[in-house]
Amino acid sequence: MDWTELLEETGFSELISTIWGTMSKGGQEILELPEEERTNERMVRMMQMIAEEWKNYLELPDAGGMDVEIVKRLDDEPVFSSFYRVDRDLFIPFLTEEELKSYGISLEKLEEMDALRREGELVKPEPYLNEALPIGRKATCSAPYLIHTYSVILRMLEKGRVFEAGTGSGYHLAITANLGFEAYSADIDPELCEFAKGNLEKLDQDILKRVKIEEANCLDPESKFIRENAPYDAVYFTFLYPKEKAETLEKWLDYLKPGGFLLAPLQHSGTTGRLVLFQKALFPLAYRFGAGCFSLGRD
Repeated sequence: MDWTELLEETGFSELISTIWGTMSKGGQEILELPEEERTNERMVRMMQMIAEEWKNYLELPDAGGMDVEIVKRLDDEPVFSSFYRVDRDLFIPFLTEEELKSYGISLEKLEEMDALRREGELVKPEPYLNEALPIGRKATCSAPYLIHTYSVILRMLEKGRVFEAGTGSGYHLAITANLGFEAYSADIDPELCEFAKGNLEKLDQDILKRVKIEEANCLDPESKFIRENAPYDAVYFTFLYPKEKAETLEKWLDYLKPGGFLLAPLQHSGTTGRLVLFQKALFPLAYRFGAGCFSLGRD
């Protein structure tokens, strides 16, 4: 399958630019809420603002297909409840100033927004900004709006077995498990696997029963842990999938159950990507088909 051709020729629209404005505008509004408000309530408010911004997408003349179905479901209550039950603050570590700056983050800008916490010589950004945040080891915790979108798509399945490629801090995995899925996850970095496990242990024990994390290279679908737990109702990637490895995505479709979803932010150019959403057909003669494709970043 020529994934590059798919990205270039797809008729699905890119996400509206107001969503990107919400990333900073909405984050600032959240920071201005009274301090006595519970932090997880702040995150739910953030998701509600993002959902409202997304609704504008339906008004675009070329909105259609799976994109519309996703947008119609953005105010799904179980998804909001899952964000409410998982405090993102538990998954964002304190780092040295040098580590934070290595991500291209301006401490001065964060301090200006009153969005920088200090603990001795260590610092970390306000967890309730709607942005990808650093967790060390050159990894990040995905932006809430993106996790929200993935969660809405998973909710179309309602239940089942999910594989998450790229464990990171474990935050996205916790959201998925809270939605009731049996959740498997792998990361190529063993230290991040241990970091995620430690974070998940801070949550309800019922969540731990539904998750399993192991070290594995998620660009190699033949890895034992990945292969032995297939088939999955959904597979999603939390990292930008390199376009030079795009041909390996085809193998992941073989690990899906009929009707299952594959979500991958496929590199488009530089550090921008487009979310490729595929659903495996229910009937063997129509083995698989593209369900949609939309932008995750500005070109």
